[in-house]
Amino acid sequence: MSWIQTHAGHAFDLIEPAADSICIEDISHALAHLCRFAGHARVFYSVAQHSVLVAERCAPEYARWGLLHDATEAYIADLPRPVKRLPGMEGYRLLEARIARAVAHTFGLPGEDVPAAVKVVDARMLATEARQLMGQPPRPWSNAQPPYEDLRIEPQPPRLAREQFLSAFRRLWPEPGGCGRR
Repeated sequence: MSWIQTHAGHAFDLIEPAADSICIEDISHALAHLCRFAGHARVFYSVAQHSVLVAERCAPEYARWGLLHDATEAYIADLPRPVKRLPGMEGYRLLEARIARAVAHTFGLPGEDVPAAVKVVDARMLATEARQLMGQPPRPWSNAQPPYEDLRIEPQPPRLAREQFLSAFRRLWPEPGGCGRR
């Protein structure tokens, strides 16, 4: 079995993801229920809320990528960055890249990879979130980007994070469509 059932009831094939099974409602729902930092934040803080904040901090030409930069996590969950980079995790990274390409194609994102400019915003957001939502680190983090000093994060419950994610999506993609590119 190489598929999962999504919130909207689709069969999402992990090996051969199809555009008609990639649904913004599924992405928003799943990301709103995934907690950043593998659940180790002091309070619940969702990947959906993180994604909206990244999109808001991106230059306009990168905002769409900013919102969907973690969309793969809706289908294969999130692994902490150090785990993803371990030797032996090549299969996970290949699966993540395949799903990312399908998401990019489905939503008309330019290129197949998250642009470097979005990765910088994501890294700065990580530093900001770590400072505000995690306890005192037992050793220094190796994040090379500074936190956003002007941002105060107010963690939202999943329902609100989902609504904010969908609202951001509607602003960035004003053309109609939900699941796939209708």
